[in-house]
Amino acid sequence: MKHKNKITKVLSLTAGLLFSASTLAANWNIAVGDGGGSAQEALGLKFIERLEAKTDHSAKLFLNGQLGSEQDTVNDAALGTLDFSIVASNNIAPFSPTLGILSLPYIFENLDQAVSVVSGPIGAELVENTIRDSGVRIVGWTYSGFRVLSNSKRPIKSWLTWTAL
Repeated sequence: MKHKNKITKVLSLTAGLLFSASTLAANWNIAVGDGGGSAQEALGLKFIERLEAKTDHSAKLFLNGQLGSEQDTVNDAALGTLDFSIVASNNIAPFSPTLGILSLPYIFENLDQAVSVVSGPIGAELVENTIRDSGVRIVGWTYSGFRVLSNSKRPIKSWLTWTAL
């Protein structure tokens, strides 16, 4: 599997598209926390492309938090007042705490490992927990880098070097 830009600084493992019961409408609004050119926008544009090719539905992206903060839009999707929201997993974690695991630094060694984890049984469990805990469903993932820690003394490359500080 080819991935562009495998080495980036921050993995916000975007929990991608969340959807609510209001998705029965023909025209959907999709909140996007990040701006143009982001992995979140790319996911939204690809979703709209496939949606419009396979259904009678259409959708519009609202970038840069136009419809509220990422946490607000998770809540709005759960209430059914917003159709979809593309958010970072750390902004769903307050509603579904098990997603917080994805925000830990050094949890993944590389992008392929991250894709494998969220595409497998662990990812399926996280999706089910999110439905149970927050009333929204994760329908896709995107990746925008890895979480790291820094300090002024020496590089931190693993938890072992972190504990030695």
